[in-house]
Amino acid sequence: MIAVGEKKYGWLLHLLIALFIMFVFRLIPAPEPITSYGMTVLGIFIGMVYALCAPTPTVAWGALLGLIMLGLTDYGSVAGVLMGAFGSYVILMMITTLLFIPVVSDSGLCDYLFAKIMTSKLCQGKPWRVVYTIQIGLMLLCFLVNPMVILFLAYSVFHNIYKLAGYSKKDLFPMFFNMGVLLCCCLVSMKFPWDAMALLSLNSITQATNMTCPPVPYMAMVIPYILITCGGWCLVMRFFPGCDASKLANINIADLVSESGKMTKMQKTALWASIALIFGYLLVAFYGNANGNMIQVLLNKLDVLGVTALVIAMCALITVDGQPLLQMSSAAKQFSWPPVFVFAAATTLGGALTADNTGISAFLLQVLSPILSGFSSVQFLFVLAVITIIATNLLSNAAVIVALSAFVVSMYTGGLIDQTIMFVGCIIICVLGDVGVFHPGSSAISAVYHSQEMASPRTAYTVSALACLYCILTCWIVMVPLGMIFF
Repeated sequence: MIAVGEKKYGWLLHLLIALFIMFVFRLIPAPEPITSYGMTVLGIFIGMVYALCAPTPTVAWGALLGLIMLGLTDYGSVAGVLMGAFGSYVILMMITTLLFIPVVSDSGLCDYLFAKIMTSKLCQGKPWRVVYTIQIGLMLLCFLVNPMVILFLAYSVFHNIYKLAGYSKKDLFPMFFNMGVLLCCCLVSMKFPWDAMALLSLNSITQATNMTCPPVPYMAMVIPYILITCGGWCLVMRFFPGCDASKLANINIADLVSESGKMTKMQKTALWASIALIFGYLLVAFYGNANGNMIQVLLNKLDVLGVTALVIAMCALITVDGQPLLQMSSAAKQFSWPPVFVFAAATTLGGALTADNTGISAFLLQVLSPILSGFSSVQFLFVLAVITIIATNLLSNAAVIVALSAFVVSMYTGGLIDQTIMFVGCIIICVLGDVGVFHPGSSAISAVYHSQEMASPRTAYTVSALACLYCILTCWIVMVPLGMIFF
């Protein structure tokens, strides 16, 4: 009877624990310079993370609870919080991208392409070669297309592959493979010094010293790190105990392709739609310009979001043998709401947590200053990498990058480190500062990772903890030596 009761009312226990955490933190005296409001937001954030990790049927309730509780504080109103959370650019991008998924899934295009990889001379009978091919291919594609789009598409497509192969939440492989895609998304976003997240760090140098980070040394330091870290993750998967790709061989290729073995009309049309989507992204990225000619200005206004919406509209209009390429009824059934809710909540709570009126960022610097100032140059870079990974998994990525970069620059202007260590340190911060993958509240993309149907707390945390350690190790082996050479 106890077991039945626990199963029936277990959700109530998790709800009470989450609410207890959210309320009890505001009663704890705030250490300077954290404010009482900061303790309140911190409690809501920790309570939400607990709710997201609780073994309940969905993570959406935890995300919504966190947003509602934030709306009841001095942050604003519940309506204001919800409008801000779900009206962001990235949420809109996520929703439109998820709407495109049925185009490639219902048509069987992804199944066909996966079958072709499985039966190729390189990969036939070699499941790990399939993994290497897809992982490296996605990494290279992220260099050309918005990595966030690749992340959303890949997660939705691979979920069906995992089911066909017979994987469950207990298996490590799905979460290892998903982490490989996530690392591609995080790291490739830092490939150029003029990318938005990189500028958060490098602008600190310019504002304080009037020096700019030279682009060639930056790319010579960062791009090899991206290639080695993302590609090397395949070896981590291959040799980690319990991570088994052999179930991919269980997939019956005949179930993935038509009887003729050729692409159907629907699959060909879906392929052209996918090509149009990627081509549109490339046009916007490389040709769109607000100050250019009429076409460039139009592309700049269209943006990646507009390209996605336009392609989706055309897919809903085009018919093949009397059937629409995008069936909205199918899109409604397949749409995955939990990642959207978690993404919105993690972004909103993360921003509120590191706002100036919480005092949490100032407290972090106050604690770190005496720690970082007592090491040699090489030791300093290693400790900085460790602190960056820890901090970015506790606070907002952007806030951590800005705060730590400002601290490193202040050490340079104070004569405690030289110019080389300043540049290398700030680049390490901006690259590793985006590796917020440990728990659902670490970052927006981590929220998507942890909210996947194949994720369980055990598998997700095992893989995410290993990924954090792995990124620190490859930083020490690759980025630090290259930085010392090129700067």
